[in-house]
Amino acid sequence: MERPTDVLLEGCNSAGHWLEKMSWTVWGPDGADGTGTDVVKTCTPDCASDRGTRNPVVVHASNPQPASPGSGCPAGIKFYADLVLAFPETLPPSEQVPTDITFQGMPAIQYSAKHPFCT
Repeated sequence: MERPTDVLLEGCNSAGHWLEKMSWTVWGPDGADGTGTDVVKTCTPDCASDRGTRNPVVVHASNPQPASPGSGCPAGIKFYADLVLAFPETLPPSEQVPTDITFQGMPAIQYSAKHPFCT
């Protein structure tokens, strides 16, 4: 299984929400744990001047699922369908990333993939 260093969560590289510089301490069939940087870029007032908001993040991935039919993924590929992003220091802008749960005592947000795909 490949351990990505960058993960696009929403949007694209010019505006959106992604993880970068990920380092994984656990990676296996039951889940993954890592740390890195959470980046939110809204392109406000424009993409050239918005460098994005960067915050340290703790990531927990779980619930491995087979890729959906027609996804283009090789047979046997699984992905983590649930992802928790916890913020040990500073929170991202709440209008872009509303933290609605806690994880290990930190404010966090949870993503659940409804239409997963592989790249």
